[in-house]
Amino acid sequence: GVTPSDRAVLTHCQVLGEDLIGLIEELGVVCNVQPSFVPTDMKWVQERLDPASQVHAYIWRSLLLKWGVHVAGGSDAPIEHCSPFLGMYDAIYRERPIGSPTTTTSNPNPTPAEVYKPQERLTFAESLYIYTVGGAYAACRNGEYLFGQLVPGYVGDCVMVQARDSRGLGGGSEECAEGGAGVGIDITKDTRVLKLFSDQYNRASTQEPKSDTGTDADVNADDSNNSSNTN
Repeated sequence: GVTPSDRAVLTHCQVLGEDLIGLIEELGVVCNVQPSFVPTDMKWVQERLDPASQVHAYIWRSLLLKWGVHVAGGSDAPIEHCSPFLGMYDAIYRERPIGSPTTTTSNPNPTPAEVYKPQERLTFAESLYIYTVGGAYAACRNGEYLFGQLVPGYVGDCVMVQARDSRGLGGGSEECAEGGAGVGIDITKDTRVLKLFSDQYNRASTQEPKSDTGTDADVNADDSNNSSNTN
């Protein structure tokens, strides 16, 4: 049977039941969620599913904080856009624009939007967590000790992004620290990467070729490099 050490992954996790969540918690299953499904699905979900079926639907924050489940952020590309920034944005705002895009370059002010389950909005820190630490945990056994954080001894992969708040919401780090989703957030749908720093690339270009008798740690590290780029 499945045990927590297997790190089994359940993908999508859109419409759940409390009994299934109990099994997920008991078996240590990783929930690989796609936050961009919320704005895509919310209209038909509310039209076609009865209220009882929606109680545990699209509950990323509850899975993470109430049940303590390991949650990893993904995209399900090419069904949704592959950008993790768009996934983080949708995890934070959970909104479907009404009539026109929420923000544009020429019109930075939000237009009316419908929000599905605002109580399930993630903070910036939580959305970043599922796309970094959560993704590393799901990638391979001990992956969270190799990737996902900028700490000594970890693979030093990171990006420099353009920092701005096109939502015009103001606020700052204090609001973010207090968990106010949608306040003082610099993530936008068109966040640009200014520079990429890849320790994996530097290591690969300087290391000697591996022998046929690689260690388990080598195998796990290689697997995580491949798996972490899936979504």
